Amino acid sequence: MKIRGWQLALRFALEIGALVAWGFAARRWAAGAAELALALAVPIALAALWGTFAVRDDPTRSGRAPVPTPGPLRLALELFVLAGAAVLLAHDHHWLACAPFCAGVVVHHLGTLDRLRWLVRQ
Repeated sequence: MKIRGWQLALRFALEIGALVAWGFAARRWAAGAAELALALAVPIALAALWGTFAVRDDPTRSGRAPVPTPGPLRLALELFVLAGAAVLLAHDHHWLACAPFCAGVVVHHLGTLDRLRWLVRQ
């Protein structure tokens, strides 16, 4: 299974967009210094989970898996981060960001259906 370069670029943009959305949303969950701490800690924690828990030989990654993870669990993590970002954007009424983000998620996943099937079987 081969993932096209533009799909990998789109996926990277979606990952960065999701982390930004989570960071902005996390600011609302506290006040004062804790506001800034959460705005930084939440995206960093999600990025660490994203980079650490992987399926061996995933074509959208280097193929290495620091913590080998079953495909369905990895898919759940991806859905949590991406769908969570969409929900947070919608909740805050950031429609101009939410609409293209959701469209990008749909385009990416429709373009990588083979990978999704592969993840479910792992």
